[in-house]
Amino acid sequence: MRSSISFFVAGAAFVLLSACSGSPAAPQVATLDTGSASAGAPASSSATTAESDAGRPQLRLDSSPEEKQSYWDAYDSCLRTNGHAVLDGRHSGPVGDPNSPPALDMNDDSPQSKKAEEACKRKLPLQPPELSPRTNPKFNDQFHDMVKCMTDKGAHVHVAPDTSVDADGLTWQIDDGSSDTYDNLDKLADQCQQQAFAK
Repeated sequence: MRSSISFFVAGAAFVLLSACSGSPAAPQVATLDTGSASAGAPASSSATTAESDAGRPQLRLDSSPEEKQSYWDAYDSCLRTNGHAVLDGRHSGPVGDPNSPPALDMNDDSPQSKKAEEACKRKLPLQPPELSPRTNPKFNDQFHDMVKCMTDKGAHVHVAPDTSVDADGLTWQIDDGSSDTYDNLDKLADQCQQQAFAK
């Protein structure tokens, strides 16, 4: 299951923060088109983003892990079907499961992989709008509250910038020297995300 590490992940990965093999890549997030230009961005850029996001599955803060995984599985399957590069000898499912599909190489920028990404862009899940500084004016404070919730519950993590999608984007990272792992913290991150962004 893709991690919640990067909240604007992408297709790219956390997001996220990782590839299809475990960490989410950073998918693009939807923007709200208010009909007027925002500071520094022409109104047409909102319209262009809205058009490119049309038809994409929209994740919600309360999406179940199974729902999220089904959207990512559909996107990953589309990429594989369209010839996206995979990692030799690595599988996207549980460790040691040779029946799971090969893990995608989200760092590959070959023409074939780019063509697959273009063919599958309508299947790339949109992150919840609450998780973008472009669509949520409280994003910064809520993200810091989320990370505080994680540290209050024993996680050794800190806030770090993530400009892969938004200039003002944030992510969380495990502290140097910690024995915490992203797989172990995903559930806690989801719980704290729900708590912090539901305010």
